[in-house]
Order: sequence, then C-alpha cells, then structure tokens
Amino acid sequence: MTYHITGISSKKADNTAGCSGFSRCVKPLVGKQVKVNRGGPESKEGTLIEVKNDFFTLAQASKKPNEAPQFIYFNSAHVKSVTEDSKENSMQGMIIGQSACSKVASFKGVLASLKGQNVQLNYGPESSKGLLVDVVDNYVVLCTKEDGIVYLEVEHIKSVTPIIPKQQDGNRSQQASFCDNPSYIKTSSFKNLFKILSNRWVALNVGGPEAIEGVLVISSKCIEIVNNTQIIRINPSHVRSISEGPRKGLKQAEKQNQQENAQENQQAEGAQQTQQQPQQQQQTQQRSQQRSNRSRGTQQETVVRTRSYKWRG
Repeated sequence: MTYHITGISSKKADNTAGCSGFSRCVKPLVGKQVKVNRGGPESKEGTLIEVKNDFFTLAQASKKPNEAPQFIYFNSAHVKSVTEDSKENSMQGMIIGQSACSKVASFKGVLASLKGQNVQLNYGPESSKGLLVDVVDNYVVLCTKEDGIVYLEVEHIKSVTPIIPKQQDGNRSQQASFCDNPSYIKTSSFKNLFKILSNRWVALNVGGPEAIEGVLVISSKCIEIVNNTQIIRINPSHVRSISEGPRKGLKQAEKQNQQENAQENQQAEGAQQTQQQPQQQQQTQQRSQQRSNRSRGTQQETVVRTRSYKWRG
C-alpha cells in the first residue's frame, strides 16, 4: 500500500521539534524509503535522512560499492509531496544516518555550508552546475563553465546537490573547479543586482523556457529587456537568475529550441505527406483509368474506319 503524504498537519507532537506545517507532517518518515515529488525532474527516490524547518535531506545509495551516498537537499517550499511505500519499508530496517549538513538549521545555512564546493542547483532544464562561490543575503553566486558568473535567488532554488569529486591516484581526490579567483558583484540583495547591471547586456533565467538576453532597463513597475526590435517586459518576482554578458548556455538552449522546432515541422510535413499519399494514389489510379478508356476508344474507331478495297483485274 502506498501512502501519499500531502500538506495536512500531523497531530502527533513527538519527534517534530524545530518543524512546522508540512515539515512536521513528513518528520515521522525519517529513516524510510520515500519518493520526493510525484514526477518531473525534481522527483527523486531515496532514504529520508533529515527534516528541518525549511529543507529535507534525501540520501541516494551509490551504484558503486564502498562509495558514499549522494545527498540531495530540497527546499521544502518547492516540495509538492512525499510518498512512502509501506510494503517496501516493512521489508527493511530503519536506516538513519547523518549528512554533512545535519547541524544546519535552514536551507540558506545548507548553501552557506557548501560554499567553495562544486554543486548542482535544481534538476532538469533549469539546473546549473558550478562552483558555489558565495552566499550573499538572499542570493548565491555560482561560477559555471558554460555561463561564467551566475546570480541565483535563494527563493527559486528547489534543491542543491554536492557534486562528489572523482577518486584519483588511490585515496587522493581532487575537486574539479570551473573558476579560479572569480570576480563578482557583492551587494545587499538580489533586487539590487538589477540596479547595478542596469543598461548592460544580461541573461535572465538561463536554462529554462523563459530564458532571455538583452540590454537590461529598469522601470518603476517591471524589468525590461531590449533585444534588437523586441522589448520584453518581465515580472521581477519570476526572475530566478541573472548573469552579465552574452551566454553560451542561452545560445545552446536557443539552438536546441530551433532544432526541436525543425523536428516538429518535419514531423508535421511527414504527417501531411502521409495524408496526401492516398489522395495522390487515387488520382493516379483515375488518370490511369482515363488513359485506358481512351486507348480502348481509339482501337474501336480504327476498326470502324477500316475500308474494303477491290482489286481491278
């Protein structure tokens, strides 16, 4: 039997210290196999290790033997559901462990504790991988290989996953870094970044369907991006990331969109041709039949017009 845990508060008060709302409801599942979110790129399965006030920790066992599990830290504000399989959990003992962030009280604290490490923020098309350079007020600074310095608002970060460094030279391990001593903007808030980057070429929401780049213009009520003849007005509350300069990642996304559109057009043309084939075959058959009828009519006329000749002796 599968239980689908939603945002209904639990009446049990034990073992829920430091939690409220949905977190309090999920707290009894610590140590059990669960599925966070029902579907989509942010849906992951594993052992629920910790439930704090505004984040969950999920541990996924490594496919390789003697390798540490992969920890995923979910921002509970973006967790839609947690599913427990009671049958699967009844066949195994309680698995309770600790992550490197077990003493951290908040999701922002998790991000701060991972400063200086290579991480992945979010999953799917909106994911970003790179070196977590800094955590400033309500945004983080990520140095990526594809897009350079990217500023992401903490509120829009759904999950963070430390990238496990590959083992090299026996027990020695090296953590790959995309940036060495990067320069970046450090200001009081994510909103203030827009004022600093005003009238510059920027990229917003790189990696997602709302990705756009152009010259940033700040108005009293919204953000405007000017790109050639287009002026795009954007709701500031839906901007999850900003970076300065033209971006490779955005160009790759645009190229991928163009390829997908071309593929869809080819499929549509193929379907149209498939629909037209029976009509063309019918027309061909009709033409063939008409030619056959004409041929028969010509033969009949030839026979009718045959003359009889008399020999003169």
